[in-house]
Amino acid sequence: TGTFHETFDAQMRHTLTITLLVSQGPGLAAAQDILDGYLAESGTNSIIAAVEAATLSTHGDDIQVMGYRDYGGIRYNGIDYIGVRFDVWVIT
Repeated sequence: TGTFHETFDAQMRHTLTITLLVSQGPGLAAAQDILDGYLAESGTNSIIAAVEAATLSTHGDDIQVMGYRDYGGIRYNGIDYIGVRFDVWVIT
């Protein structure tokens, strides 16, 4: 989705969702530990750190991970995963 004039005149806020899925193959507890690493605010697996460090060049002015939701079981293409959805804003 997108919203005009969200922050400043002539800018637009795009709302994106990143869905992250982790296989339950190593077991539910291990999969949850892996997923928790992606939820960390910093570190090599941090989705927040990776997204917010991105350089948008001429494609936007700012990018922020606003939060996460739907932590838990997610079925995709007939397969059960443990996952989470991140809500991301891109200001252009």
